[in-house]
Amino acid sequence: MNGIENCKRNNWYETIIKYLCIISLFFSFTNYIFISAVSTLTVIFFIPLLFKNGGRVNYFAFSILCFYLISIVGGMIIEPAQFLSFEFYRRDGNLFISFTPLLILCLCNIKFDVWKTVAFFVLISTVADFAGIVFHLIKRSTPEYFMWFTAHNAAGGFLSILCIATIFVILHYFKNSFAVLLFSACFIINFVGLYLTKSRGSFLTFILAILIFVLMKKNKNVDFIIFTVIFVLFFAMELYVVGVMGDSAIASASQYEIPKEFKDDKFFSSISSLFIMRSHTVIDRIFCIWSKAIYLFVKSPLIGVGYGGYNDVPYNLIGIENVISLNFSEQVASNSSHAHNTFFHVLAEQGIIGFILLLIMIFEMKRTILKEKDDKLRSMLLIMFLYAIGSSFFEHRFFTPAQMIPFLLILGITISTRNYYGKYEGESKKLY
Repeated sequence: MNGIENCKRNNWYETIIKYLCIISLFFSFTNYIFISAVSTLTVIFFIPLLFKNGGRVNYFAFSILCFYLISIVGGMIIEPAQFLSFEFYRRDGNLFISFTPLLILCLCNIKFDVWKTVAFFVLISTVADFAGIVFHLIKRSTPEYFMWFTAHNAAGGFLSILCIATIFVILHYFKNSFAVLLFSACFIINFVGLYLTKSRGSFLTFILAILIFVLMKKNKNVDFIIFTVIFVLFFAMELYVVGVMGDSAIASASQYEIPKEFKDDKFFSSISSLFIMRSHTVIDRIFCIWSKAIYLFVKSPLIGVGYGGYNDVPYNLIGIENVISLNFSEQVASNSSHAHNTFFHVLAEQGIIGFILLLIMIFEMKRTILKEKDDKLRSMLLIMFLYAIGSSFFEHRFFTPAQMIPFLLILGITISTRNYYGKYEGESKKLY
């Protein structure tokens, strides 16, 4: 009996971890105030948890630690002082804000009521979303709906994750008619909010993630095939653009017109014509933002130009060209001028080594999700995962706190709860 009681009881720092993560999740509906980031404070318990686990970490946590290591080393080499800046962690270094709670929860054996926690997250966030929609429709200060975020794309990313969570909360409580009605109303509100953001990268990827999930019922590797094809096509296109443009590919100013070198190119002209309403953003990505990232990757393919170095302009590349060239710019910036593609951004700043570590982390994340025995929980997390990958081709989304904090916290509390039952499996089978 004592063993059963002990397995129920958390120690003091596990209790703190539990409530910090829940508070972060419940307040992840805004980045005007930074309550959603408080779960990052759980990092102070990393060493105690490591000792408690006898120095052992699972493969997923180890993959995150490896990516942390190359990021820290790369960032320290080009500018150590940036790690003392709050703006760095909010922008260039948002990896640490988004992934630290997940890393800590991977080491925990804390039991959460996962579905109840997700249901409360949906309810609280829907109330915030409804208030935001009302405020937006009354004030009409911008065409796009920002919810309670500083960018409409951030709102789109959060609301996509929220819509996915809402769908599966409905399915989980399907036998409760009141719950079905309540959460169906929540879904309508949140889907309307997603539409109002006018974030194409969010809305279209939301549909794509669900479509890929359905296709995975027939072929479990279809996601890998689709995402690999997209990456190869995008990378080949940008490599060609950089080859033609040469050094002009790192022009610091955005260019919303097709460069003269491609004016008569039927392929690029047809791409532009496909996006009549906002073709300028597509042109900007192809001929400026993405091409800049690939240019930097070509200059320093092994380890990139340094973590946080993509938006430090004017560039001052020092090293061996086409092998290792680090960006020791005099202007160190921490802002949202990223590569608008997580994979290109990592290639630019961390090179092939960082890119491989990112892929390992992604594969370990998928493998961890597929271990979940609760079918609905596994499906929800898998669609969120597919959404996170898909959206990262058009924005630097894989580390963005607005989108990733709710997803990674839900994943983290799932892993922690699974660890709990794994550690106390004999007792838990009798109790639950």
